[in-house]
Amino acid sequence: MKTVRSGIDDAWLLSSDTGEINPDVSKRREQLLMLLPDDSDPDWVLMSPIAQNAVASVVYALNVLGAGDQNDPVWAARQVFEAADFIIQIQAGPLQYVDETSNVPVMRIALAGIEAALAGAQVGRDMPQMRAHSEFVGAQIAALLPATVEGY
Repeated sequence: MKTVRSGIDDAWLLSSDTGEINPDVSKRREQLLMLLPDDSDPDWVLMSPIAQNAVASVVYALNVLGAGDQNDPVWAARQVFEAADFIIQIQAGPLQYVDETSNVPVMRIALAGIEAALAGAQVGRDMPQMRAHSEFVGAQIAALLPATVEGY
């Protein structure tokens, strides 16, 4: 069974600086969709939504590689935003909701990462640079994940 991380690593390998559509994109997208944690899964844990966001973001990005909808990059970015918001909300504790999230460190990191990815795509940054930056941002966000969440 593939892990979410190995599925994402494989997806990066499909990206191309040439702009050509890799024939394996559709197959990889289907394999990644099988990794999506399901709400009814008995192995569901509090942090499963983060894995959902990660997989969904990569699936949308793969759609871009395979002649996808022009909105796919927006949906990929939205998944990063949703993951950051989820982290903020679980850190707030049960029965709490944080309305203003733009100044919370995890959201600032996520938004800066989205902005950098979009800027990199516009100027034609090569895929190894894009991957390195995405992994850097992901590591920064992962460092802010709570080891345990009180009240849950």
